[in-house]
Order: sequence, then C-alpha cells, then structure tokens
Amino acid sequence: MSSQGASNGERLLASCRQNNIELLQETLDKRRSLRLLNGSSDSLGRTALHIAAPYECVEILLDQEGLEVDPVDKFESMKNESTRLILGNTPLHEAVYCAKHDPETGLRIVEILLDAGADPRVKNKQQRKPIDYADYTQTELTKVLRHAELTFNMEPDVVDDGDEGEDSCSDSN
Repeated sequence: MSSQGASNGERLLASCRQNNIELLQETLDKRRSLRLLNGSSDSLGRTALHIAAPYECVEILLDQEGLEVDPVDKFESMKNESTRLILGNTPLHEAVYCAKHDPETGLRIVEILLDAGADPRVKNKQQRKPIDYADYTQTELTKVLRHAELTFNMEPDVVDDGDEGEDSCSDSN
C-alpha cells in the first residue's frame, strides 16, 4: 500500500470482505469504473463479486452496470509437491458453498446472482458446476439451480455472423 492509504481497489475488496455497505457505496461513488469493478482482485484472484457472494453487499455490486457476473477466480494452492488445487470458481460457486453454512441467506444470494445473469452451467477447474457443491438436503436450493440450468439450456445461443442486413438469397444483378 502507498503512504496515501488504500487504493480504490483495496477499499472495494475490503468493503466486500467486511460486508461494509457504507464503505462500498462511498468507494463506488468516489470512482465507479468497469476497471475497478471487474479488474480489482485479491491475492487469490477473487474479484469483489467473489468476495461479496456470501453477503448482502452483493446486491450493490450487481446494481453496477457492466459488472461481470461470471468471473473465474485464479486460486491455486500447493497441498504438497504432487497435489495442486486450482479452483476456478465463479461467485455462484461461492454462494452455493456458503449456503451450506447459512441456507436462507445462501439461497437468497444464489437467486440474486441467477437473476443478474450468472450462468449455473459454468464448471470450475475440477469440472464441477455450482449445483455439484449444493447440499442435497436443501431441496429449494437444488430446485432453483436445476431450473436455472434448464432455462439457460433452452435459450437459443445468440450468434453474430456479421451478415446483418444482407440477404444471402438475393440476386446481385
């Protein structure tokens, strides 16, 4: 840190880690940018949204235009010489994991993330989707995640083929 105090990125991450809504709002009011929102990360590669996932302040972040809702963390850990743990979780993975400890809040945050467009089909580095971390005794949580997956699978993929306005069947005579 510099002698001038914490950077805006550090303040953003700290406010999320502490679930400090006042500091979060103050930081966003001071400097609101996509670089700050999507580019700030901790030493584990977790963005503000990863850190905020188990807390109420996640709603303030999700209200920010341009926030990336499916960033992948860059967490790597050496367990020993032959075993390396690389997670690659999204904030939705984090929220599902947190639901094990606080089912009511976890479910609410999962629903908020899904409403914001988080993709429940994204797999981490262990090839696990958020639902794979769900406690199956939490039937409402698994129901919400399964429904979201089905909804995503039913949506047509948007493909921009670059041929807007051109009619491939027209004559060019």
